[in-house]
Amino acid sequence: MSSHFAGSAQFGEAGIESQHILADSELESHDETMNRLLGIFQLPPDVDMFRTRDDVIVEAVVLQAKRFAFVNDRMKAQHGD
Repeated sequence: MSSHFAGSAQFGEAGIESQHILADSELESHDETMNRLLGIFQLPPDVDMFRTRDDVIVEAVVLQAKRFAFVNDRMKAQHGD
């Protein structure tokens, strides 16, 4: 989980709203960003009987991290991943 994601959750619990700066310099609330991320991966924004909203958001963050994570091909080949 990204440190910003964890930090945003802690700030939210303290009543402090976290903002994200978008590429066009606009600000977006953390909740709006998470809703947009859920939409990108077509994940349900609502809680169901099997997972909480936080569970679904963590899944979306992990999927996003995999899209942008640096992979060292030489190390990957050495470890057979």
